[in-house]
Amino acid sequence: MASPHRPASAWLTQLQHAKTDNSNSVKPKVTIQDIAERANAGNEDAGSASSATLVPTSPKSIEACFRLGIDPLELAYRPASAFKKPGESDELVNLRYQHHEQLRQERLKALVEERKKLLEGGGDGGSSHKHNTGAGAGPGGGDPEATSAMIEKEKHKLEVLKRRQEREIQQMLQYEITRKQLLEKQQKKIEALEARAAELQKQKLEHEKEWAGAQRERELQKLAQEHQRDKEASRIAAERYRRERDMQRKEAEEAKARKKQAYQREMERREKVEEARRETERILATQEAEVQARKSAMDVRDRERIERMAKEAEERAAANAAKKKKAEERIAGALQMNSSILQQKRSDFERKEAASEVRRAHMEAEQKHQDELKRQAEAAKEAERDAKYQLALAREEERKMSIQERANRKEHMLALVNAERKATNDRKRIERELFDSLRRDKVDSIQKMQVGQAGLK
Repeated sequence: MASPHRPASAWLTQLQHAKTDNSNSVKPKVTIQDIAERANAGNEDAGSASSATLVPTSPKSIEACFRLGIDPLELAYRPASAFKKPGESDELVNLRYQHHEQLRQERLKALVEERKKLLEGGGDGGSSHKHNTGAGAGPGGGDPEATSAMIEKEKHKLEVLKRRQEREIQQMLQYEITRKQLLEKQQKKIEALEARAAELQKQKLEHEKEWAGAQRERELQKLAQEHQRDKEASRIAAERYRRERDMQRKEAEEAKARKKQAYQREMERREKVEEARRETERILATQEAEVQARKSAMDVRDRERIERMAKEAEERAAANAAKKKKAEERIAGALQMNSSILQQKRSDFERKEAASEVRRAHMEAEQKHQDELKRQAEAAKEAERDAKYQLALAREEERKMSIQERANRKEHMLALVNAERKATNDRKRIERELFDSLRRDKVDSIQKMQVGQAGLK
């Protein structure tokens, strides 16, 4: 990745000062070749080339920097560790390093070639080149034809350089124009959308205004209808009030007549009640006399019934005593008979119990034998089930291991794919970053070339 660029004014000022300070100095001039050797010396000893040692003092070397717009301070060697960023692989670091080193070598080569072309037109005054003092010894002698050819050659070079700069500037202008057209197109689209939104808002306001007018008309019609309904309701209420008042008057008259009839019926009822009361008192007196007569007759019958019941009780007690004696005799006979029957039943039960015990022992032995056979069969089935279960477990474990192995392979392949995708994306990002850096370098170089050409004039 290229170093941050110095402003063109600072670059021009430093080179002009170096050219002025060393124009009349007897010290050996620092050429581009010297700078290349010093810059490349950093390959063995990083940081050995300081910024002061990378500033040329040779006029042709400074002119080459002016013509190509190259800052000699950007020619210093930078090790791969200078491009290391946290979390990036060595491949990406090496990609940045190779880009910077290639660009640096290309700039050094371009400066050397440009200085060589300038030397073809005259001496350099550098420490590694001698001045030719003969009358026509060098290309810069007094031959008018040679001088004219050199001037034409320089003009041709300047024209080529100017056309190249114009092409690059034209490309930048075309890029800016295209960008501006896109922005204008986008702005027009935004304005059209805003106009459309304003038109829709206007239509919405008109629609709302029309809707409000229609709503007001509907409300006025509704108010008129409600007023008409109120008038009709008032008329109906007045008519109903008149009918209710007539009905109330009629009902009052009918109530008055009913009260009169009720009073008459009440008087008749009271007379009937009084007559019924007198009749009831007469009937009660008659019934009281009859009750007293029946009570006397009942007392006589009760005394006779008590005497009869006492006599009947004595007769029943004598009969019960005879019955009790006979019952005790029957019970004694029944107990004796039951005792013999129970003895016989006990003997039969003991005989049957002994036979049952023999059968039970035989059945228990048979049951034990059957249980043993069942247990052995169950044990065999259990062993078979256990074997099948162990086999199923082994197959399940094998299937799990197979699935796990496939999952591990899939995860490994996915990790490889993700790593490859990430590496590809990182390379593309670095390439875009380097491309943008190279474009900024070109812009900075063009600006410095323009400033350098102005400085040469």
